[in-house]
Amino acid sequence: MNKVYVLIGVSGVGKTTLGRLLAEKLSLAFHDADDFHSEANNEKLKAGIPLNDKDRESWLTSLSRSIEKWSESSGAVLACSALKEKHREELSKNIGDKIVWIYLYEDFETISERLKARKSHFFDPTLLRSQFDILEPPRYGIQIKVEDKPEVSLDKILNTLSKPRIGLIGLGVMGRSLALNIARNGFPVSVYNRKEGEKHQNIAKDFSSTHSDKYEIPAFDDLKSFISALDTPRNILNQEKADHLLLNPAIAEILNENKGFLKSITSRALDAGCPMPVSSAALNYFLNFVRGNTSANIIQTQRDYFGAHTYERSDKPHGEYFHTKWNSE
Repeated sequence: MNKVYVLIGVSGVGKTTLGRLLAEKLSLAFHDADDFHSEANNEKLKAGIPLNDKDRESWLTSLSRSIEKWSESSGAVLACSALKEKHREELSKNIGDKIVWIYLYEDFETISERLKARKSHFFDPTLLRSQFDILEPPRYGIQIKVEDKPEVSLDKILNTLSKPRIGLIGLGVMGRSLALNIARNGFPVSVYNRKEGEKHQNIAKDFSSTHSDKYEIPAFDDLKSFISALDTPRNILNQEKADHLLLNPAIAEILNENKGFLKSITSRALDAGCPMPVSSAALNYFLNFVRGNTSANIIQTQRDYFGAHTYERSDKPHGEYFHTKWNSE
């Protein structure tokens, strides 16, 4: 599935203008949600009557289906008010994180003056207040205050789109796998590896170069630059270098014999001081083990669920398994 970029906000904020510019820049089709309104809705708008949620139901359903169809083809850019969170939930219910939300905003007075100056547009400026009254600004997505010319706002959007959404620190075996998996799923990711002697030089850059034929993964050898380059709010996965710690027998027993539910496993692990993985394919291994869907053994499950290697050590009795301890340093 491909991404669908949805520019949202009140009328007069520039969704259509910026949407067309963005679509042209990304070589995608542009759609205006106003074109999906029923004749009855358009008549209400022309008469200066605000739409209610009942009016929007069929409109949102139609848009949601269209968004899914666009995502299954080549993607698209859509200009749509989507003022309430439940409106956005309806639009994204079929494709989830394949929608890129771009929230455009300005103060009431500025937008009101823009609407009054418009020609050949049926929207009544008096409806603007009703839109601000029900507006629920999203706490996610790209946030653009449209205080500049459209071309300047477009540059801000494009610059934000190019920023990595996830940063990964630590390029061991698991770190490299995570970075590639994130990139493979269409999320911009950047990497940083700690320098510890000559053998750790250029690890991040070498990793990025090795996979440059498939993915664009920015690599950093300076931590401050790595953090600054991330889109905000910053999402960082930190793979800590580790020592070794004996796996708590109670957890091993639950995994091996009881095959307990995730809640009980997590609770026991936290009580025992074991670290939980932030994001990994590890959880899938664990769930498959619990459900008996795969041949994953207890060692594989412990290792992947706890985000670390588990194994027997020659200096310990047979049958005592160890996993990696994540330091907080």
